[in-house]
Order: sequence, then structure tokens, then C-alpha cells
Amino acid sequence: MILDLDLRFHRDLDAAAVARAIDRIEKRIRDEHPEVAYVFVEVESITRRVEGEDPTRPPPPAPP
Repeated sequence: MILDLDLRFHRDLDAAAVARAIDRIEKRIRDEHPEVAYVFVEVESITRRVEGEDPTRPPPPAPP
């Protein structure tokens, strides 16, 4: 079984806090539902979004 989650976290959380929360969520799912073979988690953003920013706009290119 595959589980796909789309999560949104409070924008004031840093990346480490979001990662810890995802780990807890995945562990609980696996503990309570061992039939779940894969858990895919999509997070809106683990960085703080700027007010008014278009979330559908692709990120800027990485510096060389």
C-alpha cells in the first residue's frame, strides 16, 4: 500500500522542526498500519514564504 500526504506546516517552523514532525507522522503511520509500504510526503514549503509570493512560480536558478 502507498500513502501520499500533502501537508502544510506553520510558516514559522524551521526546516529541522518540519523534518522532526514528518518523522513522527511517518513512524506513527507505520506503527499503526504496517501494511503501508511507502509513505510519500509533500510539504508546501519548509522555508518561510514571503507574503504575496506566487507558490506556483518555479524557484530561481541555483548560483553557479
